Amino acid sequence: MLLGEARAVLKWADGKMIKNEVDMQVLHLLGPKMEADLEKKFKVAKARLEETDRRTAKDVMENGETAD
Repeated sequence: MLLGEARAVLKWADGKMIKNEVDMQVLHLLGPKMEADLEKKFKVAKARLEETDRRTAKDVMENGETAD
């Protein structure tokens, strides 16, 4: 998003140089990535989520409870 705006304003500038400058400024602002940022995050299978939702809905129907 930032690169697109910068390229629109600086039409005469080299895109590679713009990217390098934006990357350097973001790194300066946010700091280097930490070990927690580099950890791979696992996705929960969609089928598992749907199965859990069905069970929850079934429990609510059997118990007559609501989330209110």
